[in-house]
Amino acid sequence: MDGNGLFSFYYKIFNRPANGAALPLEVRLYGSAGSIARWTAPNPDAVTDWMHFRIPLEASQWTLLQGTWAQVLTDVWSVRIRVRIFTNTSLDTCVGLDSAVLRQRQTHLASEMNFTQGELFSGDLSNLQDSDDRSLTFFNDPVTMVSEVELGASGAYTDPYQFWFDYEPKAERPGLSQSLSFYNYQASQWNFIEGRTASMSDLSCEVRLGAAPQYVSGSGELKCRVRWEPINDEDPAQDGWLVGLDTAYWRVL
Repeated sequence: MDGNGLFSFYYKIFNRPANGAALPLEVRLYGSAGSIARWTAPNPDAVTDWMHFRIPLEASQWTLLQGTWAQVLTDVWSVRIRVRIFTNTSLDTCVGLDSAVLRQRQTHLASEMNFTQGELFSGDLSNLQDSDDRSLTFFNDPVTMVSEVELGASGAYTDPYQFWFDYEPKAERPGLSQSLSFYNYQASQWNFIEGRTASMSDLSCEVRLGAAPQYVSGSGELKCRVRWEPINDEDPAQDGWLVGLDTAYWRVL
């Protein structure tokens, strides 16, 4: 879970008590061998709307009170969220807690593909799972000279905290550009993400976008588009060539 997990919850102060000082918001993780880690945040010291806290399970985000970080994550047997956040003696404190969730980063393999320009030569979606030189390969369109494939996956968190896409493209001729786009479900359009001169050997690429909820549908669907095309408009020495992907998958936390 180290670096691959997240603890999130909603917290609301309905009423600020008549007396007492504000205590920090606090979460404690209790792990193996008596280990304890603590996360804190400032107390707003006022009535609030629902506040959403998302805490990465990374050592830099927590303070160790006992043991080691590795011991904490080996066996988390208790997660405790401080409810009494004022030192009041009056009885009019009212706070709320909702949707406390511990989750791990998930990998989403492509489950569908569509060649919008060009056509399949060899392979299938199973070839995109591992970097093993067993690639999904396809030809360019003979008229536009473009190769373009759209990949889709499902089951992702709809409120991602971090969002990665890993892929390993390759072209079998020089002079091509390669670009990556994601489908923006909020704007109903494709967004350009990155581009480069296409490599003639497998090139391992990682895109990391932070939260990026616009690239996940309300039902957890994901879509990307990878495109190759000639860099200039000169007539190519050949009118057909192969491009391919050795890996392509999303990682969402």
